[in-house]
Amino acid sequence: MENHVTLTPAEGRSALSEMHVRTTAPTAILPLLAIGILLAGTTLWLNWRELQNFWSLPFTQSFDGMSHLVIGEYYAKHIFPRTWGWAPQWFGGMPFPDFYPPLYYFVTASLYYLLPFSYKAVAKAFLCGLSLMLPGVTVWVTPSQAKSWWAAGSAGCLTTILLSYQPYPYGIALDATLQNGLFTQLPGYVCLLLWQHYFLNARESSSAAAGAKFVLFLLVLSNAFIVPVAILFAAVTCISDIAQGGRNSSAVINSVKLYAQLMLLPVAAAAFWYVPLLLHSEYLVTMTLPSMSFHELVIAGIVPFGLTLVALVTSSVREDRKIQTIALVCILIAVASVTNFVSISASLPVQPFRLFASFCFMSCIPAGYLFGCFADRISRLPLRCFALMIFIAPFAQDLLMDKAAIYLRPLYRPKKTAACGSTRILPPTVLSTWKSHLHWKIPDILR
Repeated sequence: MENHVTLTPAEGRSALSEMHVRTTAPTAILPLLAIGILLAGTTLWLNWRELQNFWSLPFTQSFDGMSHLVIGEYYAKHIFPRTWGWAPQWFGGMPFPDFYPPLYYFVTASLYYLLPFSYKAVAKAFLCGLSLMLPGVTVWVTPSQAKSWWAAGSAGCLTTILLSYQPYPYGIALDATLQNGLFTQLPGYVCLLLWQHYFLNARESSSAAAGAKFVLFLLVLSNAFIVPVAILFAAVTCISDIAQGGRNSSAVINSVKLYAQLMLLPVAAAAFWYVPLLLHSEYLVTMTLPSMSFHELVIAGIVPFGLTLVALVTSSVREDRKIQTIALVCILIAVASVTNFVSISASLPVQPFRLFASFCFMSCIPAGYLFGCFADRISRLPLRCFALMIFIAPFAQDLLMDKAAIYLRPLYRPKKTAACGSTRILPPTVLSTWKSHLHWKIPDILR
């Protein structure tokens, strides 16, 4: 018969703090680092041809990616270290950085001045490095949420597989980043992963609270399509904590104070860029893209959605509030990706298919949590490893079939869209609707 011990609130906070310390101690970091290096090597092996092509070509295969490289180099050479400047060659003259939050441009410009390499080499190395690091970052943040090393390992494996799918036009994955040119979404998602880790642990550790503030500052400067996910995550966490406080007014007030500090200070610090953006709002052009169809969501996301839903129920029964929060946010993001924002406003900077990418990658953590719950019931290590192989086999099978179709057909050439010559920049349903809203043409010189 199991013995259940009831902890006081102070003892509960102490236990959570102890868990956070254990997962961030040097002896605990070494196994996570080893897993991260192994997954980075696996990602490199699975995507060697794509990475090689990205490095060897003097330009990128997409209009978005080429724009990021060209205007990023202009910013690095003519505007940096100023945070704002004037770019006379674009749109008849415009303030820059504009349209996209500037973290990508700030980081690549800084590296360009610190390292003896061309801007193109620095920008490509930055994106490739982040892509290889993403599975390791997922492994590092998962133990403090799922409380299981096996959950961390399986979440990292799923992230590696998802990174390597091709074609994958929604964002974050290697195909979307390197081939379709969605350069800024990947740094934004890395910031999101790190921020939600620190944010969920802010109550147990002052260092986690400081990390949450700093990373949120980076996040709001990283990508316009990641910021709504962070807002949703913060709202769910705050409402959950306030609801748990119930009639205890002091607990509710303390929660409000804590989250106000964690959210408002970083946003205020980022005003150095957002205030000039609003002052130059006449140059800001935004457009809402059509939502994904429900059919497309079912085809592309039924497995991660189902696993996330089961993880939400399981974490509710087991009272694992961190996973419960992550799973609920994932489900809400999936719902948002099929929401018709065009009917609300045609000028909202919302691209639902990018929200879907955040859902897919973040759902790796709840899915890993489910495997961790199962693996904890297996006593022998070889059986756990075998169970992990069975768990990831369906995802790996799809990936290997996809890679075989590319590597076994060297003359294979993907069909190019009529939009700007890249390989499936947008999902077909989104692309066809988007093209009907466009009233401009790409200059012939860029073709």
